[in-house]
Amino acid sequence: MVMTAPAPPPAQDDRVTILETRVDTTLPNLATKADVARLEGQIIQLASQIARQDERMAAKEDLARLEGRIDQVEARMAAKEDLARLEGQIGQLSARIDQQDERMATKEDLARLEGQIALLSARIDRLDERMATKEDLIRLEAKVDAMGNRLLLQFIGIAGTIGALAFAAARFF
Repeated sequence: MVMTAPAPPPAQDDRVTILETRVDTTLPNLATKADVARLEGQIIQLASQIARQDERMAAKEDLARLEGRIDQVEARMAAKEDLARLEGQIGQLSARIDQQDERMATKEDLARLEGQIALLSARIDRLDERMATKEDLIRLEAKVDAMGNRLLLQFIGIAGTIGALAFAAARFF
């Protein structure tokens, strides 16, 4: 193996030219104050979006609690089928009373029974007014689904912004 002598050091002018070339190639890749300010602005925007997302998540939790309360109320209330069954029973009792009114019942008994029937009928009417229908629940479900879709779209937008920021930041490292 033949050893060669080391190359003589470059002349002073060559070294200056090399340094100028290095500075010229490095300068366009340096971050400017404007780049840093723009990146800070994007970070602030992202923080604001995340805060809004947190608020929306809280709203979604509120909706879940509301749905739970609706389920509780629904479980406590009599179903329309139960009301229909009671109305049927009341109708049967009324028919029996009509059949027996002249033979067994006095006017006082009939008045008392009619009063009870009127009270039961009024209770049924009040329950029927308070009862949520399936259409109400379907409408509420549609609203919840729409909010979920909006939140998903916003999350996708935030994820895209984070990816773009990460890509932009990677250029500086």
